Amino acid sequence: MVTKNNVYKKIKTNDYFLIYLNGTELPQTVPEDFIEWVKEVLQSPTSVIVNCFLPEYVPQTWFALFTILNSQLSDSDNKFCFIYVSPKLIESCKHTDFSSFPIQASLREAIKDLHTTSTTKVPTTLMRAFVKSMINTLFIQVNTPIIRQKIYVKRKPQEVETLNGEISGWVLVQTEDFFYYLVISCSERCFLKLVSTMMKDDFTEVTDDITNGLAEIVNIVLGQVKKVLGNDQKIEQKFSYSIPKVHRGKAAPKMNMTFNDRKITSFKGGETIVIPFQTNKGEMFIELWYLKEYEQFLLK
Repeated sequence: MVTKNNVYKKIKTNDYFLIYLNGTELPQTVPEDFIEWVKEVLQSPTSVIVNCFLPEYVPQTWFALFTILNSQLSDSDNKFCFIYVSPKLIESCKHTDFSSFPIQASLREAIKDLHTTSTTKVPTTLMRAFVKSMINTLFIQVNTPIIRQKIYVKRKPQEVETLNGEISGWVLVQTEDFFYYLVISCSERCFLKLVSTMMKDDFTEVTDDITNGLAEIVNIVLGQVKKVLGNDQKIEQKFSYSIPKVHRGKAAPKMNMTFNDRKITSFKGGETIVIPFQTNKGEMFIELWYLKEYEQFLLK
């Protein structure tokens, strides 16, 4: 099956999609049908090969989608790669680190690689599940391209008690063996852009009427996490969570709870794993607060 567009051509085979990028320079705005196709591939993963023989420049807007495809397909039994990447293209696209993408010299080599099975399967971890779920939720549900940045851990008490964003959706997640607090936060400006896209309206002020949009994103992400984890019972065992709530301000919410007959106050002591994301609306953050003794469950 061949689909033609004035800026790209898409060929579907039994094993993969082959994308030809037409012209020497692609437009900054990615065609809507191409964005919808990327969403379809993410929901029904299929290997993707992108032919870069013609372009002398590819805008960052396109690379945002290629980064999502590369990240998400690498977590499945499918693959993403570029072919015919010239030194001139690499030089003109200094906004992109081509070394982070798989590159093959020719279509023949790319097809050969598709049928090469890795001898070691990458284990599904909670962090990987959260990254995949956040990308799927924002890109597919909210039409917002999103790229993960470097993950880090906050350990100092003052850092732990301070959230990265100005407005947050948060929830308590528990299994039989451990618990953690999940926070998805961003600036108020980013949130207004996000909720405007979600509700197809133009909001200029954060009000109680629209803050539930962030709680809904938390709910969708957690649902996606359960789906991604699948049969990994070590992590998913009795995965339950409270009703997501919205919090405003950078001071982390303090909630009292009891876990295994032990009284605990959220964000008091412990550590926080931070997964930053860059979107076209601003920075967003996943923050997972936990007690040190449960680190083994979160980072295995």
